[in-house]
Amino acid sequence: MDISGKVIFITGGTGGIGWALTKALSNKGAKKVYVTYLNDRDLDFEPLTSPTLIEPIKLDVTQPEYVEEAISRCSDADIVVNNAGVEFAKSFSDADTLKAAEFEMRVNYHGTHYVSHFFLPHLKEKSEALLINVLSIGGFVLVNKLGTYCASKAAAHFLTKGLRLDCKDSNVTVMGVYPGYVDTAMTQNLDVEKVTPESIANSVIQGIESNSEVVFPDPMSESLKDKVVWDNAIFETLTD
Repeated sequence: MDISGKVIFITGGTGGIGWALTKALSNKGAKKVYVTYLNDRDLDFEPLTSPTLIEPIKLDVTQPEYVEEAISRCSDADIVVNNAGVEFAKSFSDADTLKAAEFEMRVNYHGTHYVSHFFLPHLKEKSEALLINVLSIGGFVLVNKLGTYCASKAAAHFLTKGLRLDCKDSNVTVMGVYPGYVDTAMTQNLDVEKVTPESIANSVIQGIESNSEVVFPDPMSESLKDKVVWDNAIFETLTD
């Protein structure tokens, strides 16, 4: 897909991967980018040098009525990026695992489903459209210390595969992006090797331009993808 002139909607668009994507898409000539945010402090972002129009949209993706309302105002989007996510670094037996698991599922799975569900009728009216779900290598490779997060991303992985099947005879391409550890606020307490949000954004741009349905955007995810049978979704376990 040619990004030039396209209108784009990005959840969690004001920080980390979301803002890196906003900048990369703007540099490719996007006409407008809707960037959703949750807290007013998130609006303190660097100015862009491109002529792309940036329109902030306050949105809690866990509230379907708010999602539907926001999408009705942004229905001109050609590309939708489900990027909003949370991660609490909890295993399944931690004392507060239940609360963490519930909230991660609400954001990472249900939020992605809400945005996808309400946008698809509008996307199907375009001559070409793209739905991108930013997932995680943890969606099919379990990191036990991030167990509840991995579970939510596994659910979003199967959502993505199902949406792709639902859209196979339409003009909508459904892309899944599976990064490893990225240097964002979400991973600031994890002492692991991380890649930059900008490198993830560049890989996504390449995926858009090559009409890819699956993107493994960093060395970690690229190396781990071969440990699973992708089509059958066999899950591996990491011990660290």
